[in-house]
Amino acid sequence: MKYTSIYFLLFIALICCNSGCSESEKWNESPFTATGTITLSGDDTSIFGNVLEANYLAIGTNSEEIMIVDQTQVVEAAQDGGFQITTTDPTKSHFNLMVTNEDIFVSITDNNLTHVYSCTTPVTYNVGCGLFSINLDINNRTLTLTQATVRSFDTDRILNLSGKITWTEN
Repeated sequence: MKYTSIYFLLFIALICCNSGCSESEKWNESPFTATGTITLSGDDTSIFGNVLEANYLAIGTNSEEIMIVDQTQVVEAAQDGGFQITTTDPTKSHFNLMVTNEDIFVSITDNNLTHVYSCTTPVTYNVGCGLFSINLDINNRTLTLTQATVRSFDTDRILNLSGKITWTEN
């Protein structure tokens, strides 16, 4: 879990660098109900499966990034004006997916092992997400991934993500 937090903070920093946010960047207080499926393909799917089911979604205050969590997690308002994510049953697999129109960060925890993947566009130190692979439309409340490519932080293995997520207000 400690490493997931570090990777999460690094990804937030990456998003902030790309979108120009300050240290006071927060996520909107109200999480949205998310529906849809992201299908995974690649070697690591034998470890944690090939489907991510969305449950909640939060939008960054600059409205250029989203975070999606699954049904094993609850998103609640935090005292600092942002929100917190609580895993309802840590023994079950769960994921966090953060997306901008240029970056993807996915953290999948299974059997107490966390697998972290990411991509950036344009390519910097990481693998590119793929040309036209991310379509994040905040106004129409849709995210479509088309063979988006992410690389493992630990093993350099590749995962491909495809699917559509939509969201509505709670």
